[in-house]
Parts: sequence; C-alpha cells; structure tokens
Amino acid sequence: MVTTNVRLVRPLGEGGMGSVWVAEHTGLHTEVVVKFISKEFASNEEALTRFSREAAAASQVKSPHVVQTLDHGVTPDGIAYIVMEHLEGHDLEAHMARGPMPAQEVVAIVQQLARALEKAHAAGIVHRDIKPSNVFLCDAGDGGLFVKLLDFGIAKGGNMPKLDGGTKTGAMMGSPYYMSPEQVVGSRELDHRTDLWSVGVMVYEALTGVRPFDAETVGALAIRIHSEPLPLPSRVNAKLPEAFDHWFAHACARPPEERFASAKELADQLAAALTGQVPNSVSFNKPGGRVELDFANAKTTLDAQLATDARLGLHTANQTTPGAGRSIQKVLVGVAVVVIGFASAFVGIRQIRRDPGTGTAATSAAPASAATENATAPPSASPPPGAPADGTPPTTSAGATRPPGLPPASPPVVAAKKTPKATPSTSVSAAPTVAPPVRTADPPPSSSGHDIY
Repeated sequence: MVTTNVRLVRPLGEGGMGSVWVAEHTGLHTEVVVKFISKEFASNEEALTRFSREAAAASQVKSPHVVQTLDHGVTPDGIAYIVMEHLEGHDLEAHMARGPMPAQEVVAIVQQLARALEKAHAAGIVHRDIKPSNVFLCDAGDGGLFVKLLDFGIAKGGNMPKLDGGTKTGAMMGSPYYMSPEQVVGSRELDHRTDLWSVGVMVYEALTGVRPFDAETVGALAIRIHSEPLPLPSRVNAKLPEAFDHWFAHACARPPEERFASAKELADQLAAALTGQVPNSVSFNKPGGRVELDFANAKTTLDAQLATDARLGLHTANQTTPGAGRSIQKVLVGVAVVVIGFASAFVGIRQIRRDPGTGTAATSAAPASAATENATAPPSASPPPGAPADGTPPTTSAGATRPPGLPPASPPVVAAKKTPKATPSTSVSAAPTVAPPVRTADPPPSSSGHDIY
C-alpha cells in the first residue's frame, strides 16, 4: 500500500535505482504505475533529491507527449515513490529491434517527440537522457502511434529542487551511446541542443539498424563521439537519400552552435530530407549569423499581388493560363528544396572540413581554381553565337541589352500597361562529395554499463 487510493498489483520492472509496479487507483478505478526508489538509496539525500526532480520536471512540462505524473510522496517506512499514468504499448528500443524503420514512421515519431522537447526547452528544462527506451510508443487505437517522453530523472533546469553543490564538472550524466560531445566530457555548460544531438543519434539508428558510435569500452566510445569523423548514413543504408546525410551532419555537429536551433526545426527538416515535405520556413547557419527564409509568407504575398492585379483588370499570363497558380506553388517548392539542400550541404561540408585527414581541402580547391580561371579568361576574338557581326550587344524584344554569349530570349509576357521588373538570378554550385573513412564494427558494450550516473 502506497496511499489510501493506490493498491499494488504486480511488479513491472526493476533497475539499479528502484522498482516499478502496476497498481490500481481505487479512487479513479484505473491502473497506474508506481515507481519506488531502492531501499539502498532511501537515506541518500542526493538520490532522493534527484527522485523528486524527476517528478517535478515531468509535471512542469505541459504536453500530451510527456508521461503524466499523478502523485509523489514517501511511504510510512520512508520509501519515496512517484505515481504515473499507465501506458499501453512498447518503447522505441523494442520497436527498433525489428530492424530499420520506414522513413515515414520515423518522421511521425520525431515530430511528436519534438513537441514534447519544445515544451520542456521552453520551460528551461534539458532532459539529458534522450534514448530509445525513454521514448514510449502508445497504441493510438487506429493503427497509429502516439509518442510519450519518459524519465526526467537526470533533467536539469526549470523550477526543480536544487542539488547540493550541483552537478560536478567531469561527471557523466546520461546513456553513453546517445550522449553529446559536451556530455561525454562532463561539461556543465549544457543547453537544449544536447537533447537534439541525442535525437539525431536515435534517428540514425532507427533508419540504419546500427548505432553511429559504438565501442567496447565507455572510454573508447567517448573518443568516437567527441573526435572521430561522423559516419554517412547512406553508406550503411543505401536507400537513404543524400539529403539525410546532410541532416545528420547538422543534427550531430560537434559545436552546439552548428546544430539545429530547436526541436521543431530538427523535425521539419527531417521531414524535408526524408519525404520531401517542405516546411513553411527554413533556417541555417552561415558565416556572420543565422539566415531564415520564410516560404509561407512569400507565397501569401504573391497570392495577394495576383488577387490585386485581378481586381484592377490586369490579366497577366498567370491568370490567363490554366494551372498557373499551381505552377507558382511548384516553383516555390522547388526553390525551398534547393535552399534546404544548399544549406544542409554547407553545414555538412563545413563539418567534414573540421575533421582532419579527409582530404576535403584538396578536393574542394580544384573547382574553386577552375571557377577563377573561367572568371578571368579573356573573351574570345570571334563573336559568340547569336551576337551581331559588328560586335554590338544583342537586345531583347523589349529593348533590354543582353550580355554577349546568351541566345536571344523570347518576348516576355507583359501585363497591360505594366513593365515587368528584372529579377536577378543566383546560381548555386554543387558541393563536392567527400567519402568518409571506412568504419569497422566493434562488439557493443555490455548492457550493465548502459547507464552512467
């Protein structure tokens, strides 16, 4: 008996820190889960404080995608407990044991997990233990999955009980396989982006069936996480698009400032990389700051302009050509995909350049040199095709001067009494692909060393 309203029914599991039971809530007439702290830690002040922090953190994150905490207290014999909702389903770890998951399923799971993390991060809470066994997949009843984030036992931040002295510098907190580089060195300067790294590792594992970082010992694993070149997912699963390689390089960039800015951005760009879904906006890092492009507002502005032209009787080609509105939307989607690919390639190449020994500098120098030669080469003595024999620049039908070397343009479609504006164009060169060093498989660490506290 825990309280007058809860009666224990059967044990559900047991770990180093305590045990979990299925119980009946006699007042609500429903099953709940009760988590007890182990008797060995019942008199340990730090362990008791962490236990209380778990209950407080979960209750502060107001999201349907976080397990609900119903009660917290101490039994008459001094054992701390937490009463939580009972979930039906299985965790992501068991789900991934079946093999690589379909891209659409991974995207759906990450989108829901991102909502939970957005709420936690907005409350100033960093989970610090994102891993497949802490992501629970509930049966939604219609064949779908509803995601719940579990176990805030080592979360930091928010309005929670303070630990005496805080977390010591050099103390590793989390599960080794999914720790960020800053976690493996025990840094106290952790923020929400350490959770985003962990999500990136989980997604890699879900889509390939193997972990991106593995080793026989925790020390060797820490070195791989902190220093070795990032693996390419498409080398493990050839069905994965190159866009996902760039996404993974962004999600698991070693410097936190080069990762995604938020869980929502991470989920949106994963959907774009795996399924072609274009988000309303994208943002990426570049020298000098962060750039954000808002495609939703751009389309809204364009639609409003077309509507205004229609009211004024300006029948443009877009209004007189069937399906022109859909064509404009396709152009916007195409531009969005190009920008996302360029941004991801920039971040991926920048990440690869940070790792010594890949040969990136030598590979990328050749295209740059060729571009310089082309830019500085003297013009040919003979006029280019389409240019007049006397050497005068050709003109378009609208009277605008065209650069030498370009073929004559067809007459543009112009609205009545309205001169079209010239739109500058930008060309983007494809970045060279650099093959990473071949990784060798190592046997996994023993399960007994899965968590480090």
